[in-house]
Amino acid sequence: MTDVLLLMGSHQRVRAGTLALQEKFHSLKSISAYIQLTWLGHSCVLLSGTKKVLIDPFIEGGSVAYTNPDIVAVTHGHADHMGETVALKKMTVAISEIAKYLKTKGVPAEGMNLGGTISVDGISFTMTPALHSAWIEEAGIGCNGGAAAGFVIRMDGVTVYHAGDTALFSDMKLIGELYRPDVALLPIGGRFTMSIAEAMMAANFVGAKTVIPIHYNTWEKITVNPVPFKEAIERTTDLKVKILKPGESVEILSTRVK
Repeated sequence: MTDVLLLMGSHQRVRAGTLALQEKFHSLKSISAYIQLTWLGHSCVLLSGTKKVLIDPFIEGGSVAYTNPDIVAVTHGHADHMGETVALKKMTVAISEIAKYLKTKGVPAEGMNLGGTISVDGISFTMTPALHSAWIEEAGIGCNGGAAAGFVIRMDGVTVYHAGDTALFSDMKLIGELYRPDVALLPIGGRFTMSIAEAMMAANFVGAKTVIPIHYNTWEKITVNPVPFKEAIERTTDLKVKILKPGESVEILSTRVK
């Protein structure tokens, strides 16, 4: 009888130890990662984590130089996206044609193309398609800027999709399935990009749990009210829309199992 009790006690201790190891293992797998995302206005977004990544460094009537980014990412060559890229003279990620142009201006640049992925200072950049024009407008009468693009950026365990200037396209579903972004930055201003109706479908295609509208209310021609966008998405899906004021920040978390 004593032998049976000893055996039972040993089994319980082993089982308890196994459960403790399993709990520790699962907690390590689901450690939350986060970055700070700041919408500076228009399409300009600052991602702050291990590094500071500034996307499309333009705001109307102001400067973003104070952000002092480590890396700049440019989605396409239009002046309201290239913005202060040349003046900042920071390492810049852009499509090959823009990167070559920037190098002639003394800007360190990493060129890439649609579908490609590169790592810069430990930050991953994947260039995604965008349906838009891409002329480099600051170069006198302009020059070829390659193609317009978006970015999937991975930093500190968080995945951000910045759609750039774009129309709706069905391959946004693939962006969602392949990269599973934690947040999607989508233009909603219409006329030059998607409007609210198309952006709602884009949000569903991408499937990021957090959606932030961009590229609106900069000028009269792209003036929209983002509240119906938020209300419609949150009423019909489990996605959440964060409407930010220029300069406002939000913490983006990822608890995805690694």
